[in-house]
Amino acid sequence: MIKLWVQLITDNKLKKNIMYESDKNYSRETFFTHLTEICYRLNIPTPCILPAHFSSFENFNNMRFFPRDFVESFEYDKMIIENAII
Repeated sequence: MIKLWVQLITDNKLKKNIMYESDKNYSRETFFTHLTEICYRLNIPTPCILPAHFSSFENFNNMRFFPRDFVESFEYDKMIIENAII
């Protein structure tokens, strides 16, 4: 099971957030599917995932995406995805 808290932040203020849950376990191969579903629910573009994002998630239980990680325009300062099951 994977449970993620996703936050959209602008000017250090939480603008939107959701709690995403799935019965599938975390893996690098399936994470893009989860991320696509999260972005669809938040009505934002899907960012590009780099190995550094996976490393951060696996070591620190969170990953951060900034406008430079999106191909399309992203209206927030950052998106933080945190592992809600520790």
